[in-house]
Amino acid sequence: MMDTIDAGGRRGGGYTGARRSRAGGGEITPANRQMMQDARRVEGVRVRAPKQPPLCGSCREFGVASGEARHRQADARKRASKPCSEENSMKKVLVLALVLAVSGIASAGVLIGAVDRSNGQSGDRAWIGVFDGNTDPIVGTLADGQYVFMDREYPWVNTPAQLAGAEYVLTFNTDKNGGETDVTYTVTLNVAAMVAITIDDRIPAEWNSDGAFATQQDAVDAVVAAFAAPGTFQDTGLDLFIREKADGSVDRQMSVYAAMLPAGVYTFGSQDSGKNFYSIGAIPEPASMLLLGLGGLALIRRRR
Repeated sequence: MMDTIDAGGRRGGGYTGARRSRAGGGEITPANRQMMQDARRVEGVRVRAPKQPPLCGSCREFGVASGEARHRQADARKRASKPCSEENSMKKVLVLALVLAVSGIASAGVLIGAVDRSNGQSGDRAWIGVFDGNTDPIVGTLADGQYVFMDREYPWVNTPAQLAGAEYVLTFNTDKNGGETDVTYTVTLNVAAMVAITIDDRIPAEWNSDGAFATQQDAVDAVVAAFAAPGTFQDTGLDLFIREKADGSVDRQMSVYAAMLPAGVYTFGSQDSGKNFYSIGAIPEPASMLLLGLGGLALIRRRR
């Protein structure tokens, strides 16, 4: 059997010149390496290579010997080539949220289904651009900063907590123009809900339909006359505000009237007041009473 010489120059139980001349710390220098090679030629022995430390999984994958610095290098390379599952999950959530947000902009709501607008005004106004009398509105979610109308860049401000999150129809404010008496908004209500309508607080003081409206209630009743008896929609005591000027100098107050309605199709009529056009909203039942709070309780008391 062939004898062996290790990195320190040991042969069996004896020592060679390589052992006596090696550098400190067990390293193989060029000088003693040459001596071992000479010994191998003369004695016919094989030099055993220095034993390497074991490789971890990361090092085996990337061919890097273990060691704290090289571990960090291997781990960094692995993270770069294989993003962790948490990062992948977060990306999937963000993409899904974006898809849902974009799809929700142009779709109907959960409570409010299709909305059909007919015989309205035409125009070219931001934010929608060009529109005609039959351009249908979209359904939004009520919150500060959301646009009130399709054809104005007026946002909601100071939204009451009881109404935040309600669905609403973005009507066309141009339909308020004088002489516009045949526009209709036909709304499909998917489930029973509290349906709300807003009315500009300048009505009837600054517009009373040539004396036809003595009170704000009269103006509301006229809008819902196709499906509701006078007094069905009651003042909730809550108000919404439309910011007409970006500096906040003009926030128009809109009173909120509401009534509980079953699922069905409802047609809202015209309001050619020259003031802000009405909005239509929906809050689910039975949560509607909780959301409306004191306004809902006032509505119940009035019904009694």
